[in-house]
Amino acid sequence: MLYARDDKTKGCLVIEGTRSHDAPARASACRRNRDAEDPIRRFVRAHRPEVSGQVADFVNATLVGLAAKALQGHNRDRLHAIAALASSAVRHALD
Repeated sequence: MLYARDDKTKGCLVIEGTRSHDAPARASACRRNRDAEDPIRRFVRAHRPEVSGQVADFVNATLVGLAAKALQGHNRDRLHAIAALASSAVRHALD
């Protein structure tokens, strides 16, 4: 899991960039973050269009949370446990 691979570079560059004080950098990071949601939204829309927005938002929120927990020092095992629980929620939403 990239979020916890290196103690010096924990977290996610895009997610951290969305909070940047540098306006052009923040705008770029926000654009990339939105662009990353599009494939998720399209995939879900093909199977369950009525929940595509909710699932894409949930996945993005989970990724933000994983990045935050990595920054707080959570190790790979703890991050994987969070991701596994989140994937159960996504499967349930798609059933």
